[in-house]
Amino acid sequence: MASKTAVAGSPATVRRVLQRFVLPADRDLDVVPLYVDTEAATLDADRDSIGSNKSAQALNKAAARQATSSGTALHPDDIIDRRTLRIGPSSRVSLGTYFNGFPASYWRRWTVVDQVRLDVTVRGAGASVIVYRSMANGRSQRVEGWTSETSGTSSVSFDLTLTPFVDGGWYWFDVVSGDEEVIVDEATWSAEVPADRADTGRVTIGITTMNRPDFCAELLAQIGEDADVQSMLDVALVMEQGTQKVVDDPAYAKAEAALGDKLRIIEQGNIGGSGGFARAQFEALKGTSKYVLFLDDDIVAETESIVRAVTFGDLARRPTIVGGHMFSIYQKSQLHSFGEIIQRHRFWWMSPKSSEDQWDFGARNLRST
Repeated sequence: MASKTAVAGSPATVRRVLQRFVLPADRDLDVVPLYVDTEAATLDADRDSIGSNKSAQALNKAAARQATSSGTALHPDDIIDRRTLRIGPSSRVSLGTYFNGFPASYWRRWTVVDQVRLDVTVRGAGASVIVYRSMANGRSQRVEGWTSETSGTSSVSFDLTLTPFVDGGWYWFDVVSGDEEVIVDEATWSAEVPADRADTGRVTIGITTMNRPDFCAELLAQIGEDADVQSMLDVALVMEQGTQKVVDDPAYAKAEAALGDKLRIIEQGNIGGSGGFARAQFEALKGTSKYVLFLDDDIVAETESIVRAVTFGDLARRPTIVGGHMFSIYQKSQLHSFGEIIQRHRFWWMSPKSSEDQWDFGARNLRST
């Protein structure tokens, strides 16, 4: 992936990709707000300006949940492929989104990374790339900018420190076109990491299913068709606990062809979701996987998230459980919860009181949270 570098008296390092610019594989307009943002940012009042008045705080909290979307949208033809985006003349889009913003505070707190590099490749004269970061109060701050001078392919790199993100926050970039359209060909976030963190950990994927053969078969095919996931996958285990078998679904043949000998179906009695996932852990211990990753059977996955989860785990300071988020399958831009904790007296999960549930990024974008 990259060459090793070393300074006299210091250990060798390797540049490793942390996150790549990604677009929805099927051009689903319902999920586009999670990838590309065509709206402006509208923030609620700063809490320091509200003070301690509870009525004012409640009013501000209610206002923060109001939709700010003006109805602008990306045309599906502007999504050229999984990594390539077209931006029309005299337009502006933001990649400060759920899937394309870089969660700098998480990387700063939990991993060995302390500085990142953003590399962007575009085509089109007059294309401006502007890097922003969020501050502790949610406001945006411009960090750096660059403008292309040729209609051909141009590339730019930004070296960005993670030092400011002790209180949370993101990095992202906006692209502004000039008199001609702009093509964003590629964008990656990378970092110099210790050479002993260069290798990608292998992963076993465990899926517990019961009488959802159609969803499960499509999910398996989705995993198998992603070359990046395949490159780190040891085996995809399906704990079949139902009477409607996934192997009998018409879509299973596509999944089997994509995954080949990396697919295993394990039939067992219905011992619940936790029983199925426990079986996946047990089976993973027999192999060479560094990680076991659990997926529900009735989801549509963003497979890039699997790659990012493994990368984050590889670079975490200590062995870490890396969690993922779930969106509504019906209102696809709505996040169920941004984080969860355990109620110790009940030993039951819940969202922290400081977080917002059912947040719709289609109605109010990430930069407006």
